[in-house]
Amino acid sequence: MRKNTKLEILRVAKELFNERGYNDVSTQNIADAMGISKGNLNYHFNKKEDIIEAVVEEMHSHYERPPVPATLAELNAHFLRVQKVTTDNAFYFWHYTQLSQLSERIRNIQSTVSGNNRALFSEAFRLLEQEGILQGEEYPGQYEHIIRVVMLACTYWTPHSRLVKSAGANDGFLANVWSIIYPILTDQGKKQYLADFHQ
Repeated sequence: MRKNTKLEILRVAKELFNERGYNDVSTQNIADAMGISKGNLNYHFNKKEDIIEAVVEEMHSHYERPPVPATLAELNAHFLRVQKVTTDNAFYFWHYTQLSQLSERIRNIQSTVSGNNRALFSEAFRLLEQEGILQGEEYPGQYEHIIRVVMLACTYWTPHSRLVKSAGANDGFLANVWSIIYPILTDQGKKQYLADFHQ
């Protein structure tokens, strides 16, 4: 029963964080939403920081490194997965930098995921180059620089969209992330992108 209560606290807390943002939710808000006393909630988690750590760790426990994209269709599917993750966990991306400062455990999770993502994109770019979809690097480290910008877009598009009050949390995400990659596509890659993915 105790374990179920803890999981329910995490579920409700995540919903509230997604609705209001981490900073605008108190432990009292979480307890009220669950219909339990604050003392009951504090029995499981002493403070809000403990709750956010547990929420992020629960999210990360379901993380599986996706397959490496080897075609433009697979890369586009990967970006669609990223879009869904950022929508489903909006609070995490709204407060991404703050959370890394708040908790060393969260910062370590972010570092691990970032490293995995960087490796995935690096491998994908090499495969796409071998398939004649991406041009080779014009200077050493070009792919790495582009990958970093793509990862920044994946991580910070949600808070950016919220800031400028876009129609949706990820409005324009795909078009923008593809605009980073389009210039290094070969003529074959550009033709395929324009035919299959450009809207």
